[in-house]
Amino acid sequence: MDRRRFSILVALISATVGAATGFLVASDQASYAAVFPLAGILLVYLLRSKVKDVIEDEMIEKYVGKASKKTIDVLGISMVILGLIFLGYKRVHPELEIAGFTLLYSVCFMLVLYSFLYYFYTKNLAGEDGDDKK
Repeated sequence: MDRRRFSILVALISATVGAATGFLVASDQASYAAVFPLAGILLVYLLRSKVKDVIEDEMIEKYVGKASKKTIDVLGISMVILGLIFLGYKRVHPELEIAGFTLLYSVCFMLVLYSFLYYFYTKNLAGEDGDDKK
């Protein structure tokens, strides 16, 4: 299978998973809705192993890493600002206090997870002198 056919199949799987999940949630059967995303992920994983072309190279991995870092930066800062705004309006709208704390705790969890994964990857992928083990 080539990259073009793989991309088309991933788009079709994504659309099918989205439609099926949305239909189940709309019909009050949300407990069954978790099956479709898991099945879609498994199907894409199996299809990816059939692709003969190179899907990702080192340059793409570098760009993905930079994009992920910027996404975490922007999302983290936005969530902190929004969480603090919600906490500032808790006297006017008491229900915003829960949302504010949820956002702030989510940022804390995201930073702890990022730190753990950064430590894990630097220990496992870099050697003693900083060279990649790959």
